[in-house]
Amino acid sequence: TKKSLAQAAATIADVKNILTSSNLAKLKISSKDRSISPEQEAILIKNLKPWTEANLMLNKTVNISAEMNDFEAVEYASKIKNVLNKCGFEANLSTRMSLFKGEIPTGLEVFTGGTMNFSNSNPPESLVAIINAFDVAGIKIQRIGIYANVPANGIVTIKVWHKPEE
Repeated sequence: TKKSLAQAAATIADVKNILTSSNLAKLKISSKDRSISPEQEAILIKNLKPWTEANLMLNKTVNISAEMNDFEAVEYASKIKNVLNKCGFEANLSTRMSLFKGEIPTGLEVFTGGTMNFSNSNPPESLVAIINAFDVAGIKIQRIGIYANVPANGIVTIKVWHKPEE
């Protein structure tokens, strides 16, 4: 009757509110932005600043890029740039629109140009120093590369792609 219909409607409304609240909570948890904690920043500075100070003649340029329509990636890229500048690198940030026709990659990609011929070539020291420091700080890099189609000028590039699924 009217009372039971009203109770049923109230129960349905309560269930909808619970589900909506639950979904919002899950969304807030899953959409937590990537960050560099104060502890990670201290580890990066401790590991990289002495390297930049000891290698004054080496190229310390780091180009960092992120998708301009991915605000979380741009913010994370900005944090990486700021920390690397504190470490003594010449870090630059640019944003771009993706030219990918397929799925856009996720995570961090760190690379430089050149060819990896193990008999007569080593990766730039700055690339190795950054990769090692990120590893010690617990900052996961999804892809590392030395690409033949990129100039072999010692510049390290960090691409901050979309946030990976957790």
